[in-house]
Amino acid sequence: MMTPFSSPADQELFYVVYFVWVSMFVVERALIGRGGGGAARRADRGSALLIYVSVFVSVAVAYAFALSGITLLPEPFFYLGISMMLFGIAVREWAVATLRSYFSYVVRVREDHRVIQSGPYRYVRHPAYTGSIITILGLGVALRSLPGVLVLVAFFSVAYWYRIRVEERALLSALGQEYGEYMKRTKRLVPFVI
Repeated sequence: MMTPFSSPADQELFYVVYFVWVSMFVVERALIGRGGGGAARRADRGSALLIYVSVFVSVAVAYAFALSGITLLPEPFFYLGISMMLFGIAVREWAVATLRSYFSYVVRVREDHRVIQSGPYRYVRHPAYTGSIITILGLGVALRSLPGVLVLVAFFSVAYWYRIRVEERALLSALGQEYGEYMKRTKRLVPFVI
């Protein structure tokens, strides 16, 4: 059977980290609970669906490129990718744990919504997205597929650019000046950069 991995140990490590990533969604559900604290106005505009489709399609394409062996990156990139995945998972879970019941998989603004500026939100406005992007790019790097990484960058640039625009409009509309001031003080994804 063809595999994009250099050894059975690398393959096992990849799938263990991949399983950790997927299982963190169960942990997140426990952290956010039922999202109580008042009614919510949903303002997603299809952005969640776009992200879900981006994940499934781009991961499949990246894996197919890795299996084809086209433009494989050197072997040490596997370990860089695994490290990126673990770091991205940690960043995302820190963000989710900070927001707790304010976190949602779809864009929504609750009646009791407020601007959270603690934890990773001191540094960037969307740290859960930062963590997700690092994780998914790490997956491509771990597969050692340069075309796969490029596909992931393309899909996620579009998906998260749209999602962030939708979310920031909804939050600015609902939270007004407080969120506007927060936007002026923080970057979207990477402190001091972007």
